[in-house]
Amino acid sequence: ELQKSETLLEGAPLAPLTKDPPNPSDRVYAYLNIDDPICAWATYRGVLSSPPTNKGFLSVWHAGILKSGDMNRLRIEMKLEEVRTKYFPQMTSRLRGMFCFRDLDSARLASRSWRNHFSPPNLSELKVLKVSNQYRIHDANWFTWANDNPSDSLSTDKWIEDYWIGNPLIQGKSIWETIIDGEFIVRNNRIRKEAYARIRDEFPDSMSLLEIARIAARINSNLGAIQSFLLTGNDNKIELNYMMDMQDIENPDFLSLLRKFLESEEPINKRDLATSLSRGFFGHTPDLRPYSQSWQLAE
Repeated sequence: ELQKSETLLEGAPLAPLTKDPPNPSDRVYAYLNIDDPICAWATYRGVLSSPPTNKGFLSVWHAGILKSGDMNRLRIEMKLEEVRTKYFPQMTSRLRGMFCFRDLDSARLASRSWRNHFSPPNLSELKVLKVSNQYRIHDANWFTWANDNPSDSLSTDKWIEDYWIGNPLIQGKSIWETIIDGEFIVRNNRIRKEAYARIRDEFPDSMSLLEIARIAARINSNLGAIQSFLLTGNDNKIELNYMMDMQDIENPDFLSLLRKFLESEEPINKRDLATSLSRGFFGHTPDLRPYSQSWQLAE
């Protein structure tokens, strides 16, 4: 599943633009912000997963957006979620789902229209491994318009309905995004290698666990996946925290599969594993506390 991918440059074939839900094995595209160590960890691990369904968990991708501290953007997102919950509960929440593009035209247009990590070197092909909800394409231009016109966008729900229904803001100029609740396989080894280097710089003592996490993804375990959790207090304060899934660390079925994988002919990073496994443990978990953040919402 984690084989060398094609280069995603101009001239690559385009996926058909439809409102049909993505199916497992579908090819989609996303910009991966590997400058963020949290995203870099997920990228190198190889499988990007939606968060647990428990209240408070949200997509690591969306958490990265929230960390910008843009209160206007946060209020717009909450408005989108309020309308979705009330009128479009079958749609995947922007707070939980993972964003991708069904076609390269939209991905390239996003790169020309947006800033930050939406640049061609960060574009990766993804394979849709699992989906668990209803999906359709949405014109991301609605959100851009809302963010540029906060007073107008927060005073009406009409544009939000258009967004969730899948109507274009301007015919012929749409940036079609899809929000998926499920799993992606990262199909770009170049960006995964760059993510590995980023993690090595940020978490040098956790490289053994990173390799275990990569193997865990190969054997269908969430061990080593980083999740984000949003906590809202009574004092109008929102706090974002990160935690690592270590539930399988004593699971005998997982340990048996891990042992078989390590004894197989599958490629592994023996150098990163050597020190920790020789002492009988998986390695050090990365310290995620510095990446926590909190916001005080205006009354």
